[in-house]
Amino acid sequence: MKQAMRYTAAFLVALLSGLFSLLARAGEEEVFEPLVSVTLFGSSCTSQSGSVGGETVVFVCDFDPLIPAGLAGMPRFEDDVTASLSVVQQNREAGTPLERRSVRGVVSGIRLYDGTECLNSGGGATLAVDGKRLNFTCSPGRFALLGPLQSLGNTLLAERVVLEQTGAGFVKTRGDIMPVEAITVDAESTPQ
Repeated sequence: MKQAMRYTAAFLVALLSGLFSLLARAGEEEVFEPLVSVTLFGSSCTSQSGSVGGETVVFVCDFDPLIPAGLAGMPRFEDDVTASLSVVQQNREAGTPLERRSVRGVVSGIRLYDGTECLNSGGGATLAVDGKRLNFTCSPGRFALLGPLQSLGNTLLAERVVLEQTGAGFVKTRGDIMPVEAITVDAESTPQ
């Protein structure tokens, strides 16, 4: 138990120091691009301020042309790969109430701003590097994404790394914090 607590404490310290370092760099020299697209239920939700039934949305969705829909806020992450989203929609018929529901699903794909495409590496025994899980493998094949995605305002950030196999296992030879352009979420239900 004590060992697990030490690992957890070490992980939290590393996560916070990385985030503080990222915030310092973002304030000095880098401005990260915002998340522009969330694919949900096979349809695109694009980043644009709007209103659905009087509710402010930050992503407008194309689920059904007769039912305006959007995402109220950025995706939230329950763990490294599970996203929670707040979907609002309203039927165009007069007097229909605004429907709001929480949707959760696994992030199955990520596109970084440099064009790197990454796919979820799946569950089960997952490679760990620097105490972080390798959650996504990317194309071209030399890249991978480690650890959880980090939200910073309307920006979603990922740690993209290059791994090299050694006799002792995989080691990180290079790592960059990269802004995410788009994600695909495999949700558990579909809009009504």
